[in-house]
Amino acid sequence: CEGRLMQFLIHKDLRTNSTIRWLLCSYLIALIAYLILMPVLEMDQVGITPLEIVRHVRGDASQFLAARSLVDVITDIHIKLFLHTIIGLILSAILLRTTWRDGLKTITVALLFLLPLLETLGLLGTSVVDPYFALLKCFGFWSLAGLQSILSASLLAFLLRPIR
Repeated sequence: CEGRLMQFLIHKDLRTNSTIRWLLCSYLIALIAYLILMPVLEMDQVGITPLEIVRHVRGDASQFLAARSLVDVITDIHIKLFLHTIIGLILSAILLRTTWRDGLKTITVALLFLLPLLETLGLLGTSVVDPYFALLKCFGFWSLAGLQSILSASLLAFLLRPIR
């Protein structure tokens, strides 16, 4: 058993070990399901358009919505940053074992970690600086959701492709 584990750690192609292949495919399928449902949750918690984000974070007197406290915003940021870091690490680990060009891998990995920071900055900025930061939050959210979705589907296709 220990020899097979070492073989996985040494071998570059993830598709050669059926257990690891099954595990990663299962993870990617679950991640794709999560990513499909993520906008629904985001719509309820913060909003998915700049106007909704401003209303949820800064409040709306005409609809009797109170502004979210800074502690609530920081709690939301804390959870999302941790979650997106773990997702980014796993997707990056799989991506680095693919046949993609190195430059494309580098840009993709950088975006996996920069886009959550943009989203965070947008949410925090909307809360304490200016409502226009909601545009940054919106851009970060949709860009990250798109990148993670496309990357997850691409990596799943890579893992399911037969070895030549």
